Amino acid sequence: MPRPGAPALIRGGDDSRVWKRVENGGEGLPNSKYVGERGSPSAMRFRRGISSGVKTAIVLVAVVVVLASVYEVPTLLTPKKAAPPPVTCGSGTFQLLSLFSCFSQMSLTTIVDTTSELQGTIETEMIAYQVLGQANYNGTSYTKVEFATPGVGNQVVAWFNASGVVGRIDLLTTGRNYTGPGAAILAQSDTTEFGLIPTITNNSTLTSMLSQTTENTTTIGSVSVGLTVYHLAVPTTPYKSITVEYATIPGTTQQMLVYLNEKLTTGESTTIQVTSLTK
Repeated sequence: MPRPGAPALIRGGDDSRVWKRVENGGEGLPNSKYVGERGSPSAMRFRRGISSGVKTAIVLVAVVVVLASVYEVPTLLTPKKAAPPPVTCGSGTFQLLSLFSCFSQMSLTTIVDTTSELQGTIETEMIAYQVLGQANYNGTSYTKVEFATPGVGNQVVAWFNASGVVGRIDLLTTGRNYTGPGAAILAQSDTTEFGLIPTITNNSTLTSMLSQTTENTTTIGSVSVGLTVYHLAVPTTPYKSITVEYATIPGTTQQMLVYLNEKLTTGESTTIQVTSLTK
């Protein structure tokens, strides 16, 4: 259950049922005897800090995608569906694959401050990805993306098909790899935080609450972007303030979230920031 006062747009949600299965040994997942290596609490970067609307949506989408992947196996009765067209930067619905198409590398930092609570803490999460390119596996084309925690390691390579489903995951620290529906669940701890960028960007409820304040140009890593800044015009329970910055992806009209800071009336705050970009 989300803690009292958890915001509806950015934090909270109850995905404990999904993770509990992983933490209990991955019951029902392919290769479940190895699930604990990526399913331990220390490996789960997605902490208590992200809001119920977004977190619950991501978990539900992930579960639906995993279930859907089961039916991708062709049978004699059902013809194999044609693969969707590849995602290109600035075209179609903005999604996780759009990030990989637009930027070969990205770093993201999430800070959750709960010091206003009894025994509260400040938790900082850093994660980066690097697109390794295209590869073919069992007749299917995949985009290979390496995820790592800067300064820590824990590198994994997730294989995304044209629909954005992870069909394989390689654990570089152990040399093992996993395929099938369970691969998408194992990859969640690495893909969820980057998935927040398109999810929050596409959140029309959040956008309707904000008012534009400034426009300018800035550089994130090696990429120069146009930046539009929005603020919460009127404090709205449970929010005391919200600041959001959207960058226009170079060469497109598509905007994406690069910074969000939300403060609650209870004193808690969450910051999500893209710290580095490489075309």
